[in-house]
Amino acid sequence: MLVRRLQAGELDLVAPVWESLLAHHAAVAPAMSTRPPDESWRMRRADYERWLAEPGSFALVAEEGGAAVGYAVVHLIGPDETWVTGERTAELESLAVLPSSRGQGVGSALMHAVDEELRRLDVADLWVAVVAGNDGAMRFYERRGLATYMNRMHRGRIPGHD
Repeated sequence: MLVRRLQAGELDLVAPVWESLLAHHAAVAPAMSTRPPDESWRMRRADYERWLAEPGSFALVAEEGGAAVGYAVVHLIGPDETWVTGERTAELESLAVLPSSRGQGVGSALMHAVDEELRRLDVADLWVAVVAGNDGAMRFYERRGLATYMNRMHRGRIPGHD
């Protein structure tokens, strides 16, 4: 397996991996509706392009046999306004691995490469959001030293709003 930088012009290489993450989210959080895969990818791809245009932000891809089996996108942001952090912090916007490659060290290799790049950039603080019910992801991030500090809640509709 090779982990390398993913350039903004190569984003479509990871579209199938994003779609597998979308399906996984639908499975672990069935109370929430997901967008159709093509619409979801179009929106997420635009986010990635915007983030990757910002200084320091980066994407990594894990490849086997020339095909993407996983990827990570990290967006650098300023210091947190509430919590004591460094001047720059990192948001792991996506970490996705194809179902057929899970449990084979792909996610760990990507996280190792993320950590190495953050060290190079002198960024110590890393944030990641995990969908409620995605217990495997929670365990994965906890093994890497991340801890829950906040829960984000959602209501699909304001009562009385059609």
